Amino acid sequence: MKRYLLFIVVVCGLSACVATEKPADSSSSSSSGGSSSSSSSSSSSGSTDNAAIARGEALYVEQHCEACHGSDGLKLPDTKIVPGARTLSTLTTYINDKMPKTLGEPGDCVGQCAADIAAYIKSWSGSSSSSSSSSGAIALPPVLGLDADAPSNGRRLTRDEFVNSVSDALGITPALLVDIRVKLERENVNAGMRNSVSALTTSRTNIDAYEDAASAIVAQVSTLKIAVLADECGGGFTDQCINNFVSNAGELLYRRPLENRQQQTLVALMNEVKNDNGDFNEAARLALQVMLQSPYFLYRMEGKLRGDDTEEIDQYELATRLSYSLWASGPDEELLGRAGRGELTGDGIDSAVEYMMQDPRAKRGFREFISEWLKLFLLENRNISEEEHPDFKDEYKPAMLKETYDFFEGIVFGDGAPFLQEAYTRQTTNIDNTVAAMYGLDRGGDYDWSNDRKRIGFLTQSSVMSVHTVVLDTSILHRGLFIADDLLCRHVPTPPENLGPVIAEQLMMTDATAPQRERMEQHNLNYEQCGFCHELFDGLGYTFEPYDSLGGFRTLDQHGNPIENSGFNEIDSVKHDFADVTDLANILASSDEAKACFVESFISYHFGHTPGIADASFVQELTNAFDLTNQNFIELVKYIVKSDPYIKRAEAQ
Repeated sequence: MKRYLLFIVVVCGLSACVATEKPADSSSSSSSGGSSSSSSSSSSSGSTDNAAIARGEALYVEQHCEACHGSDGLKLPDTKIVPGARTLSTLTTYINDKMPKTLGEPGDCVGQCAADIAAYIKSWSGSSSSSSSSSGAIALPPVLGLDADAPSNGRRLTRDEFVNSVSDALGITPALLVDIRVKLERENVNAGMRNSVSALTTSRTNIDAYEDAASAIVAQVSTLKIAVLADECGGGFTDQCINNFVSNAGELLYRRPLENRQQQTLVALMNEVKNDNGDFNEAARLALQVMLQSPYFLYRMEGKLRGDDTEEIDQYELATRLSYSLWASGPDEELLGRAGRGELTGDGIDSAVEYMMQDPRAKRGFREFISEWLKLFLLENRNISEEEHPDFKDEYKPAMLKETYDFFEGIVFGDGAPFLQEAYTRQTTNIDNTVAAMYGLDRGGDYDWSNDRKRIGFLTQSSVMSVHTVVLDTSILHRGLFIADDLLCRHVPTPPENLGPVIAEQLMMTDATAPQRERMEQHNLNYEQCGFCHELFDGLGYTFEPYDSLGGFRTLDQHGNPIENSGFNEIDSVKHDFADVTDLANILASSDEAKACFVESFISYHFGHTPGIADASFVQELTNAFDLTNQNFIELVKYIVKSDPYIKRAEAQ
């Protein structure tokens, strides 16, 4: 194989393409899925004066703008501010009508207050007509409308998508790919989902890992699979067999028919092996090794990256979007065939979705979505406290996940019940003996918690409780943040860096054996600047304090203090007091805020980036569709994959 190494590098171009042309994230040009309009300059209407700027600077802090946006406006991806993105007039109107978005009701800063803060923001650029492009940041979060490539163009495959694609295309048992997956670079997830374009940057280390992976994978491809890909042409090393193999394997791995130059290059590579007296299987594996390192396999290359400026994505691109949305893998021969026949339009898309949802791969893809939505992928590397659970073994984790996945599959693939309503409130489950022990039960089996207020929906399942436990004392803060951020989309800002010493000092002054709720409440009283954000989530986290890091229910904490399980929070602009998790689950099940947040998460998964302010109408459109179908998950899938943002890309610039 070594004599062909240079040929592989030349054919694949991986080092050049992947290392220097990482997929543009949501802050780049329209080919990456961001708004093409957000980087255009706009002139300011009106002028600013120093007095207004000075007033605005003070108001920016007083009105808590800095808490969410940061002193430079770039604190969080979802709340970036670029001074040149709006005129002074439109920025003033936006602040007047829309701000603050999550920390209070619009109307807190209107009129002169809004005008002064707008003047202050415009002063950042040094001139009120500055272009936003000079800052290198986007003016708004990515727009999913027709002026955007809405599933993000050029996304790299996640580790799981890589493994699934290889397994499905080449017939390799997933268990044989576990070690390969572990060696690939983890997605860079600070927030959001692993398939987000911002999580999928790469490095030289990962390039080397792909090279090693390709070598290990081709060694596991069976001679039978090679023969099938060659259309069982008789086993000879003929031109027909070579062309058949390259064409069929290439279409599966590149997710579209090969271009002439691609076909010719790979055929030439196989002929090099033939001329060197190698056999067909050796040549086929070498060709596969090249394909597996190609950007056309590792990235979801779409029109603009291939030089195609048409508005509509083509049939093969749509097949790829569908397959990674529903299967977390590449399209199969059937789906590619439908694309080749031009059937992925109108009712043909519905037909394709029905075909795909009936395939076993749909459950795998659905589990990927649930894992991203609830952050269950974090369980893989979660360390369970030996002090609290000395008998716990990592081998128990699959059983924990299985309970949650089976629970959701029963809703979607079973009775088709209203998705969110059932997810929050269904009280039946199936668990094995290990999870039963975590819940203090004698044995596994089917359970109905209808008469037990301690167990309801997914919220109290061991996988969810464990993932959102960071410290031994049950993580009121982290569980509250999970509800606020992931289930209500409040985008709670991170604490300012200068609060670190304050928090450390407070911890030293607090009785470490006091109830966790008491310590949290005292902290918020002592530091008003902390309480402003903590009111968004503390009351949500209180109700989960009785649940240990494996979801077991307890009445005393590790210090012997009685645990309260009541909580409170404002949801849908209504202040709620809830006695326990069952009360909270029922509130969330009927909450418009929770429903819209779920739809946002659904969009994020399918599009590869989080909806922003400019996408509010699209979020509302999908939320309305979700309601009209009685929260039927599969119907929501059909709706989103037929929407204009899904089947179109940016207009040619």
